[in-house]
Amino acid sequence: MGRARNKFLTYANNIIERLESSPIPFLYVLLTFFFAVTLRNFLETYIDGEIASADLAADLAHYYLSYTCLAMALVILFHFATKTPVARIARVILPSFFILILPPVSWVLIPAWRGFGIGYMFPDTHPDLLLQFLTFFGPLMDSGVMPGMRVEIALAVGASFLYFLAKGQNFFRSLWFSLLTYAVIFIYCALPVAYVTLMHALGLEDEITVPAMTNFCLLLILILGWGLLYLHNKTYCREVLKDIRPLRLLHFLFMFALGITLSGFSHGQPLILTSGVFFHAIFLVTAVIFAWLFAVTTNNIADYDIDVITNPGRPTVTRVIPAQDYQYFPWLFFTLAVIYSGAINLISLFLVLVFMGNYFLYSMPPLRLKRVTFFSKLLISFNSLVLVLLGHLFHSGDFALPLGVIFFFLVCITAALNFIDIKDYEGDKKAGIQTLPVILGLERSKKVIGIFFVVSYIVAGLVFSHVPILLLAAGAGALQFFFLTRKPYREDHVLGVYLVSVAVLIFLLL
Repeated sequence: MGRARNKFLTYANNIIERLESSPIPFLYVLLTFFFAVTLRNFLETYIDGEIASADLAADLAHYYLSYTCLAMALVILFHFATKTPVARIARVILPSFFILILPPVSWVLIPAWRGFGIGYMFPDTHPDLLLQFLTFFGPLMDSGVMPGMRVEIALAVGASFLYFLAKGQNFFRSLWFSLLTYAVIFIYCALPVAYVTLMHALGLEDEITVPAMTNFCLLLILILGWGLLYLHNKTYCREVLKDIRPLRLLHFLFMFALGITLSGFSHGQPLILTSGVFFHAIFLVTAVIFAWLFAVTTNNIADYDIDVITNPGRPTVTRVIPAQDYQYFPWLFFTLAVIYSGAINLISLFLVLVFMGNYFLYSMPPLRLKRVTFFSKLLISFNSLVLVLLGHLFHSGDFALPLGVIFFFLVCITAALNFIDIKDYEGDKKAGIQTLPVILGLERSKKVIGIFFVVSYIVAGLVFSHVPILLLAAGAGALQFFFLTRKPYREDHVLGVYLVSVAVLIFLLL
């Protein structure tokens, strides 16, 4: 008996090894998962009579995202169980999602099962989740975990047990992790309950709708995705986070917050927190962060020769992330920025595309507009204005910014933003990029840019016609001139004073 068991486990391990070490491109593995889910979605929507529904697009978006959540959670669990790299585990788990076709196929082939609908467990129809868990989803109901799904889940849990055994886990550890596999799948089947629990914890309304569940899945994917990326390559994640330039990122996040505040100030009403506002705020901030990372990574690629001199710690210079791998990072961040901004509405997606496009035009060939003296910073100040508009749109649904605010960004901020070239003076000079510090000389340019800051702060106070703001702005402008001209020059001090200034402005407007 023991010999037969060992022979079976050896056979199972050989299959697993062939899948994990297959030379098949990982893209094919992802596409196998995608098309397996697509086939399941077609069969399920056809059986339910939703194939021609006006809400089909929303339903399909939710289905794809929910299965993605489940796949990511299982890969993470299997990694902690076996310490196998997540990419190898994904080569086994993702194709295994072909088993998803079992419930709709069994519904067609077994007439006795046609009286049960395929669906989630909901709080009102499945109140005792512990009992449901202990009794393998409890008694059959009109809708929920139908018989075909239970067979599918039993097969998946059994296969996970064999996987853990084949990976060298003992019987009891394999049993424990297969039980956790069942728990992950159970939680997936009870996602509406998890959603309602989160909403109750936040004190928000808990109506379970397809858009609400789609938002919930996107939030879970964001959390699970970062976990997977970290487990896949801790070094790459750390290098990207080290290079995120938090003070500059905070500038753009503050611009988004300023847009919300200006909208509330002009409309005379604060932002009311609802479940939709909660998710959309997270997604917009997420989209801005990914859009910024797109700008950072593309700029790093284009500025290699400059960074060798002025920023030797950049990952493109140190080669901690090989160039052939780093080239994929901008497009990963671009895709994620598009997904999370598009999850809100088309206008938000368009504004985020404008933001990324402006930075691409600024940094990348063939135009590489950063080579244009002074006026190249118009693209960055315009990006700041775009995020103010994004915040305004998020709060009130319109773009009704005062002309004075628009003038301030396009003129004053453009002039002041030339300070970002001070740090890169040596690299720009060697690369022949005619920035203001290169043309005027480093010390003279610091004084000129310092004057730009003083004027910008005073104009900001005049735009808002508010005496406390004007007085604070004048003082902050003088402080900026001091930090710009003193030795040694510290860019973080300039950015720090600026960010505090914006934070005070937002507070006063509130």
